Amino acid sequence: MKNNAFVNNLVKGTARSFLLTVIMVIVYSILMRFIDINSNVSSVVYLIITSLSVIYGAIYVARANEKKGWLSGMILSLVYMILIMCISGFMQGFKDIINLYAFYRILIALGMGALSGMLGINL
Repeated sequence: MKNNAFVNNLVKGTARSFLLTVIMVIVYSILMRFIDINSNVSSVVYLIITSLSVIYGAIYVARANEKKGWLSGMILSLVYMILIMCISGFMQGFKDIINLYAFYRILIALGMGALSGMLGINL
């Protein structure tokens, strides 16, 4: 029964992270419509959006599970990143989705997820 609750909390946390990502990307897209933004800036903005979404989801999952926050956060960040990579790969025709930049993003997300999960337990 506890595993079922963990999976349910993980799904809810991933959905919340993804929803936050969609909202922030829509806001950023609206800004891009009116402001000319460099591609280097866009790369940083997408990294910030990903980080904030992972932080939010990891804190939610850790608080909901009430134990092993670092593990909950890391699992959420891995599931979230796989979901994001699959969606972006689908939109780009699955070319060049696995590269060094994607690897760094996954590592950053795992670190952020672990730290946020620890924070979520202690809030």
